[in-house]
Amino acid sequence: MSAAKPFNIPKTLVYEAFKAVKANAGGCGVDEQSIADFEADLKNNLYKLWNRMSSGTYFPPPVKAVAIPKKNGGERILGVPTVADRVAQTVVKMAFEPNVEPIFLPDSYGYRPGKSALDAVGATRERCWHVDWILEFDIRKLFDEISHTLLLKAVWKHTDCKWVRLYIERWLKAPMQREDGTLVERTKGTPQGGVVSPVLSNLFLHYAFDLWMGRTFPGVLWCRYADDGLVHCKTEQQAKAVLAALTARFAECGLQLHPEKTRIVYCKDGKRRRQYPNTTFEFLGYDFRPRLVKRHKRNSLFVSFSPAVSASAAKSMRQTTRRWNFRNRTDLSLADISQLYNPVLRGWLAYYGRFCPSAMYAVFRHFNKTLVAWAKRKYRGGNRTFSCTGNSGWWASSSDGSRMSREAHVRFYEGLGVEFPRPTHPLYCTRNQKGNFRVGLRTEKSRLRRALQHAQDRMRRMRHLPIPEQVDHLNHVLRGHYAYYGIAGNIRALQRVHRAVERYWRKMLSSRSWKGEVRWKAFHRVKERFPLLRPKLYLPYRELPALAAL
Repeated sequence: MSAAKPFNIPKTLVYEAFKAVKANAGGCGVDEQSIADFEADLKNNLYKLWNRMSSGTYFPPPVKAVAIPKKNGGERILGVPTVADRVAQTVVKMAFEPNVEPIFLPDSYGYRPGKSALDAVGATRERCWHVDWILEFDIRKLFDEISHTLLLKAVWKHTDCKWVRLYIERWLKAPMQREDGTLVERTKGTPQGGVVSPVLSNLFLHYAFDLWMGRTFPGVLWCRYADDGLVHCKTEQQAKAVLAALTARFAECGLQLHPEKTRIVYCKDGKRRRQYPNTTFEFLGYDFRPRLVKRHKRNSLFVSFSPAVSASAAKSMRQTTRRWNFRNRTDLSLADISQLYNPVLRGWLAYYGRFCPSAMYAVFRHFNKTLVAWAKRKYRGGNRTFSCTGNSGWWASSSDGSRMSREAHVRFYEGLGVEFPRPTHPLYCTRNQKGNFRVGLRTEKSRLRRALQHAQDRMRRMRHLPIPEQVDHLNHVLRGHYAYYGIAGNIRALQRVHRAVERYWRKMLSSRSWKGEVRWKAFHRVKERFPLLRPKLYLPYRELPALAAL
């Protein structure tokens, strides 16, 4: 480090900042330089950036204006910095964030290390069970309306580092360049898309809302994720009072509540049954509303105010599946589709499947139908008249192969030496003992019902026989069923048949005497002396051909 440099910025900090920018990826700025182009001459680029920042001569270039569509219509303008500017902002963020992170309150979740949107949804879920009213609010154009004077006052309070102060002020005043090349000077706001902008917006709202709520309404619970927030109120009158005070407070800070996204909601459930116009709200991609849920301890149903994936989020995921258009990509194999789209599907399930995962069935059902359409298009033509014998999988039943079963999940053999088409096994998506996805196989529903009906009819005919002969007949039926359907992944269907046969057998023994039904305790003694065959897999996974599965 040269003594002539006015600012002491470690070179290692600049390199760590570049690694963080590379991990986050991102597009090009006004100079149209990508991360790969920047990395091609990494040593010189990082040295120039460090040299200018250390000497105080670094001036950020204009940010690139990029319009992205909003879910509810309209456009949101993002300010995309250049790659070098993102590295510089990350350097400042690494130096400034440790100073302000400890002062942020626990109920502030947006853009903070160790906190996520799912934490905010989980906290809101539990609070809605105990508090009857919710004030949902959204700050209109937060990143565009932040006052530079108030923000710099907060920055000055929490750092005395001169180069951090200097570059934050320069970034706030950096112009925005439109598509036609014109520059727009900015006197307020921080560009949404900058690396340091989330920390600055959190710091601004920490004083504009978080601390103000504790002073003005002590004891009132709230939750905030960036510019979206919730206030839990005990009564409707309290919610209206908070809304009026909050509107005035944001007006003092130069902000404005969004009129369409700010409202008061009643948390209606099985115990809170009053009628109000607003009984549902959307927060971070989840819809909070009355839902029928199951109480497992009592095995009963009740109405709870709980979250699940919102209709708009589910629609967006289905639109993403259609936009991929892989139903027409006949050049791809099933393994290629799995490699391309599994990370996205896992991300959807990890976020939207945390609460009420059954609400995601429609999204994955739509994806499976798209897979069916892809398979029909990829393997069209030729003699494809075949069907599954006793297995609920997918099949083509017409001469031109235009029909496939509705339950198809398109999990089929693509191993080496296996020619398509061929009779397939019943396949579905499940998990192994380690929690990883694998392919499961199961008995077709119609064949399962037929097997149970056959066993019941046979027991009805042999009810007069001695118990040892009855067991021989039943074991003969079970042995044949296990031998045919005892395929890896189908153990649950075999267990279902075994339990049904036990119930039918006990019922048959009870009907043989006028003394009444055979108690389960006595029936268990009969089973111990004359046991039925337990379910057994005759074709385990190690003997199956390789499966190509998602």
